[in-house]
Amino acid sequence: MRVSAIPAATKVDRPLLKAMPKRIAEGAVLLLWGWLLKLVTNVWRLTAALANPLRTTRSSFMIPRNSVNSVQHFMQLEGIDHIAMGVRDIGQSAQWYIDVLGFERLHEGMWDGVPTFIGKGNTGIALFPASQEPKLPSYREIRMLHLAFRADCENFRTAQQELKKRGIKFEFQDHGIAHSIYFRDPDGHQLEITTYDLN
Repeated sequence: MRVSAIPAATKVDRPLLKAMPKRIAEGAVLLLWGWLLKLVTNVWRLTAALANPLRTTRSSFMIPRNSVNSVQHFMQLEGIDHIAMGVRDIGQSAQWYIDVLGFERLHEGMWDGVPTFIGKGNTGIALFPASQEPKLPSYREIRMLHLAFRADCENFRTAQQELKKRGIKFEFQDHGIAHSIYFRDPDGHQLEITTYDLN
């Protein structure tokens, strides 16, 4: 009696063997898609972090992770809505911010013009009439030191050209992680334009 060279069990498994290359290929495709999705996610996170270096630096510095001293914040703020400034002439100051920095009037017709709101992007300024009362010699003023606006590298250069054209003096400072220019509005408030794009 002749014995078959291939056992019966192996003959039964032949369809499975034929399907294996297809299943291996499908598994490899799934692994590749998973790897690609992870890569895209990591690139997106890195791009978001590089697009806003100040926010990334501040949040990692101010909110320690895995720390006993970490602070839990109960209120979630979206950011600064506006700042309030005292000025000698509301109309003149509003027009200066519109002409020089490209601001727009906000909430026109409200509150009989006091305060007058102007804004650019997400930054708002409320202009109030400054008090003309004389201050006592011993009075120590607690005040805003400066207001900073952010720009990309191209608009940072354009801002310098525009200020020169208008005869507005400014001072350049290199802060290592950022470059800034400082100048003053008609009431002497110090303003800053800063860029983190140092290319």
